[in-house]
Amino acid sequence: MMKAPCGHEEGLFDYGEAVRRLDGQPDLFGMIASILAEDCPRDLEAMRAALDTGNAEALAFCAHKMKGSLSAIAANPARAAARKLEVLGREGDLAAAREAYPDLEQRVRALLIALSPYLQHEA
Repeated sequence: MMKAPCGHEEGLFDYGEAVRRLDGQPDLFGMIASILAEDCPRDLEAMRAALDTGNAEALAFCAHKMKGSLSAIAANPARAAARKLEVLGREGDLAAAREAYPDLEQRVRALLIALSPYLQHEA
């Protein structure tokens, strides 16, 4: 079983909880982390575009999608930030969403760095 590196210790994600949620399969954690590493930058870009164009519905959709992915690996701080944006998007409060977005972006970027030891690379 893989030992959790610094991201876990910094509270960015809960490796033990995530592996428990994944039926004790650390390899599955690596697979999900790899998918997140590909999807999250695109999702952040889509959220930024939704904010720039004033599309609250698209913002809520993207934030909801990201929230689910973050939940799968017990990345609770980033998940909470995504949930906040999802709610703000559903409420149509784009001004508050624009203020909240940098927090999500910062949390996700830190998470992706912390997940790098887990990423599965194609041979």
